[in-house]
Amino acid sequence: MAISEELRKRVAQLEAEQQRQEKDVSDLTKIRQETSTSEKAPKNKEGFFVKLVFGDNAPVSEWSDETHGWRTAGLGTRYPNQQIAAELKEKWPNYPLQIGSAKKG
Repeated sequence: MAISEELRKRVAQLEAEQQRQEKDVSDLTKIRQETSTSEKAPKNKEGFFVKLVFGDNAPVSEWSDETHGWRTAGLGTRYPNQQIAAELKEKWPNYPLQIGSAKKG
């Protein structure tokens, strides 16, 4: 059974597209690994932080200056003194915010 020239060209195009997509996936994986540092805990593990608490059983989030958003507990920005955290808390007076304290451990 002979394969037509058109079919051979199409198979070659599909193989080239598959290789391109595999390279894209590889590149994106590298980029994700490089940017995943934002998933790591703050370098300074002690200090004060602002946490968002909706209730006893609700997950707690912490404010992060790095991402300008709320992060999982333990990943928020640590401030050297309580006043800085309190000033940030004042920006959102209607949010259920609390100031927490973390010690080196």
